[in-house]
Amino acid sequence: MEEVLKGNAALSLKNVQPHHRGEYTCDVNNEIGKTEKKIQLIVAAPYEDPQMAVHYTCSNVVVTLSSSRGFPEPAVSWKHPVGRNVTTTELHTEGFYRVQSNLTLSFNTTQTVVVEMRLEILSQCFIKEITLHPLQGCCISNAAHVRNRFLLILTLTAFIVVQPNPGLRGWRAQLSNKMSTAIPSSTN
Repeated sequence: MEEVLKGNAALSLKNVQPHHRGEYTCDVNNEIGKTEKKIQLIVAAPYEDPQMAVHYTCSNVVVTLSSSRGFPEPAVSWKHPVGRNVTTTELHTEGFYRVQSNLTLSFNTTQTVVVEMRLEILSQCFIKEITLHPLQGCCISNAAHVRNRFLLILTLTAFIVVQPNPGLRGWRAQLSNKMSTAIPSSTN
């Protein structure tokens, strides 16, 4: 109450849902007069750290980025290399999105795949990078019998960059982790 007497007031909103977003009018009346101000309520929730998965065959590889619990829909862009990509989003009943983006590509040399997921409204940006090495020993022995032998070595580097809106005091958080895995497999 002390701040109100000084002319300072704040409004705290609890349990805000996506359908609450929009324009609101704030009316202030006192002994000096009356004023009215239109205010835009923006509703947003940050996404969880995206996870990556790799599914591979002798003819191609599918790299998948997935994340959830965010709002609104993020922008996903595959930076390198060129391939066929499909991004889908699903709005859950509790008001959060789940996003999944797949990049399908064929390659015969080591490729580094870079993907960026961005939620502009919160200045949230995730950059993921995976280095894929070509499969070794993929072959078809005859028309009736297919034999696949492969070895995939991948390196995953994750970066999380959080930057504030312009005009605010700046801070930046960055997470980097690196993992290398060799997955030998064979099927008869």
